[in-house]
Amino acid sequence: MRKFRHSRNSTGIVLVVTLLVLGIVIVLGYAFSTAANVALRSARNARNAVERDEALASGLQYALAVLAEDGEDGFDSLEDAWARDDQRLAVGAMAIDVNIADENGRLNVNLAALAPDDPSRTLDLRPALKELVRQAGGDDNDAQAIFAWLDPNTPGLHDVIAPKRPVFSLDALGAIPDLSPRVFAGEGGTARLDDLLATHPARINVNTVSETVLNALWGDSRAVHDLLGKRETGAFRDEAELRTFLEAHFDEADAALWESALDVSSDCFTVTVRAPDEAYRNTLVALVRRSGEDVRVLLSTYMTEEVEP
Repeated sequence: MRKFRHSRNSTGIVLVVTLLVLGIVIVLGYAFSTAANVALRSARNARNAVERDEALASGLQYALAVLAEDGEDGFDSLEDAWARDDQRLAVGAMAIDVNIADENGRLNVNLAALAPDDPSRTLDLRPALKELVRQAGGDDNDAQAIFAWLDPNTPGLHDVIAPKRPVFSLDALGAIPDLSPRVFAGEGGTARLDDLLATHPARINVNTVSETVLNALWGDSRAVHDLLGKRETGAFRDEAELRTFLEAHFDEADAALWESALDVSSDCFTVTVRAPDEAYRNTLVALVRRSGEDVRVLLSTYMTEEVEP
């Protein structure tokens, strides 16, 4: 009977194969572990994103409820609950900031860019728009570019692409080729044009309008000084009170024109809800319209910005 012996070469081959198989198992184990960690992080990020979105939506609903509750007294002022600076809310484990800004405290660019058909019956708000463009660091050429972009009766260099109609959002003004970007930058202490203008309100609320917009409307006049002084003692509560003020500062014809452009209440607001974290700032911005207790969202935008270290 023949006997077989294992050579040293055979033993070495078995050892090499064993080590090779063991290395493959280790690599596969590491790959599976890495994939599991990636999947876990993805699931955690997805969960956090859902929680963040729900928190932003909750903040928006809170703002709508505040506006609805405040819409019963017939006038709006900077003393109302909605006008408080950023309101910090806790939604679950997340903190969010809610801010409500009054669009009626700004000049409606869609109305101000139009040349009036009959100046004796309609206010010409183009000089006020020109002044606000200057306050934002622009010049008369920038104002003229806005007029030509929105007004069908004002010719311009880009009439082929100009909408010649009202815009839904101020972001649309960024498409005007001749409009300087500096008017939206707020550099050097100048105002940002989008903080001075709006797109939806039919009237300006005298209780919330800024001094900058008032000066653009009336110039540096006694009327501006007296209106701001009146607001310090109490808001205008109804149209009769506003009419009395206007008749004391303007002639009969101008008082009637201004009464048609001004109001003591607001119907359009911008709600901004922020959910900051360490790396990103997540923001929900909504344009809302209020009629009594009925508050509806007209437009909403979700943004994510990287936080600078």
